[in-house]
Amino acid sequence: MRASEIPRICVQCGGGFAVRDTPRDLLGPPESPSLCPDCAPPTRSRLVAKRFGQALLAIAAFAVPFGALVYDWLGDGFEPSTPPVQIRAPEPLPLPTYNTEPNAPARPLDPGSWVTNPDYPARALAENREGTVAFTLAVDATGRVSRCTVTASSGHTDLDAATCEHIADRARFAPATDQDGRAIASDYANRVTWKIDE
Repeated sequence: MRASEIPRICVQCGGGFAVRDTPRDLLGPPESPSLCPDCAPPTRSRLVAKRFGQALLAIAAFAVPFGALVYDWLGDGFEPSTPPVQIRAPEPLPLPTYNTEPNAPARPLDPGSWVTNPDYPARALAENREGTVAFTLAVDATGRVSRCTVTASSGHTDLDAATCEHIADRARFAPATDQDGRAIASDYANRVTWKIDE
């Protein structure tokens, strides 16, 4: 059943208004039938609604800056009051250093057997060609020759070639050592004189 409306006239402002014929407000006394809603004093239900609205406005006022704070925090604009802690990567440990300068040079073993009379190139012997060849050997940490280089030529390619060929194959060394007594690679320089005995 739909409630009917009863026309009334406000005794304060003289304006007309209608009152619904409904059960009375359970939260307070009924509204005065002689005052319009604009002139009538607020009832308990209106006060509750008003205070509820004010509470909603207060929550909204708090939620807006809080939401902006959360947005700035998740975004790039958040600047915390406490500066972030900077963590430095640990410095790398220094690599061990080794003294590569020989403390004891490589010592040749039986150098008289490196080049012998039968090693004289036949053509140079037949043509009575003589000469002195200066050379440098690269000696590894095991005492073997890894490279032979002619540093001063005898003037004859066959004598130069025979020098490095035989010495690189036959020469042996007690390897050089560093200051800690470890065997290391080193160089050895000398010369060979090719001379025909009369």
